[in-house]
Amino acid sequence: MAKYDCSECNGTGVIPCSLEYGEEPHPDNCPVCGGDVNFTFPCPECSGHDDE
Repeated sequence: MAKYDCSECNGTGVIPCSLEYGEEPHPDNCPVCGGDVNFTFPCPECSGHDDE
């Protein structure tokens, strides 16, 4: 997997659910991830692409 120079996703190209629930796990009724701990979406900063 390629590594990107992005401070938002730390080079993974994806980020987890963006809603904050503190230290608690996301509830099943989370409107973004539905409580799925494996949920990710493309990083809004780099869109999963290295622009260099």
